[in-house]
Amino acid sequence: MKAICHIHTKYSFDGMMSPSKIVEYAKRRGINILLICDHDSFEGARQALDYAYSKEIDIYIPFSAEIKTEYGDIIVVLNDFDENLNISELKKFETLIHVVKNKGGVIILPHPYCQHRDIERIAMKVDCIEVFNSRCSEQQNQKALNLCMQLNKVPIYGADAHLFSELDNVIVSYSNFDRNFPFLSSSVLLAGRQTQNYKIRISNLIKAVRKRNFYEIVNLTLSMIKWLLIEEIFANRRKNIGRK
Repeated sequence: MKAICHIHTKYSFDGMMSPSKIVEYAKRRGINILLICDHDSFEGARQALDYAYSKEIDIYIPFSAEIKTEYGDIIVVLNDFDENLNISELKKFETLIHVVKNKGGVIILPHPYCQHRDIERIAMKVDCIEVFNSRCSEQQNQKALNLCMQLNKVPIYGADAHLFSELDNVIVSYSNFDRNFPFLSSSVLLAGRQTQNYKIRISNLIKAVRKRNFYEIVNLTLSMIKWLLIEEIFANRRKNIGRK
């Protein structure tokens, strides 16, 4: 079974993708598992699952979200939709651990060396550690892998996709995937590519616009213009070298 893990939809402050279009993309590409985990929201996963069910598309989509706790982001994975879940309560790390464990869910530590604190302490309490994230540096991913091996946790590989062009950055194969205990079985990384910097800037720009951070909007826009100009210069140089 092929999976794409760690996906953000339009229900994240820095995402734009429609849940239904993600499901259609997965259907075309033969993807069997989608881990959609929006920032502080289960809505993207819920809508994707509802759409797949309505179209009779057989794709496993758990009820999941990436929750911002006092120690950093934590991905929560549940098999059953629970409309009584209180996001604000889950923002307290110990409460999140207690609630998710009681519901038989899975807890994932994404990109541990990016915007987290007390990393080893929280890593000891999760089930899986994201050892490859397309938006992290090679050094950050290597440290995450070392941590995962040191604590004997289950590794997981994440696209951290915010745009459609990022969805195929990371594709994973599960030979014995168990829906009762999702993402706890062994997996093989089929594709693992890092996200291009300009795509990260685009999602940061989306975030700035939605949060009406005009200073950040101007800075990111100027940064992208500068990047495009540099790319154009290098493209012209490559053409001139080719002609010679």
